[in-house]
Amino acid sequence: MTERRQRTLLFRVTDEALYVANFGRRFDRRGVVSVCRENLSAKTDRGLGETLDDVQDRDLVDAIRERRLAVYKMDRDQLQEDANHEQETSSDYAGRSLWELLQNADDALAPAGTSSADLIGAKGLGFKSVLEISDRPGVVA
Repeated sequence: MTERRQRTLLFRVTDEALYVANFGRRFDRRGVVSVCRENLSAKTDRGLGETLDDVQDRDLVDAIRERRLAVYKMDRDQLQEDANHEQETSSDYAGRSLWELLQNADDALAPAGTSSADLIGAKGLGFKSVLEISDRPGVVA
């Protein structure tokens, strides 16, 4: 018989912060790419493209940033297109940070082995929604 690990979630509000803790899925390289890029998800293989396999884990965020800056230097219209898209997405998701965090919590509490297709999150925007309420979110493993 397989031992089932109990999944728990903690929300704690203090005068200085909102803490959300769970024992959900760990970030992997694909997850880092997803958080750094709009509308990508580590839950599926579709649309992730290059994962910078030649870059060490500790340098991954810097490599993603440098790659995007190189694109903007080559195609200045891409910067405006991305800014317009970000403004539209921000407008669509305005005021949803708590809702998005609750949806992330629901995914984190799903039984181990649950198919990605059965989880709520799909675009990686739930995690990014914390930027609406904090300019310094932290991820602790």
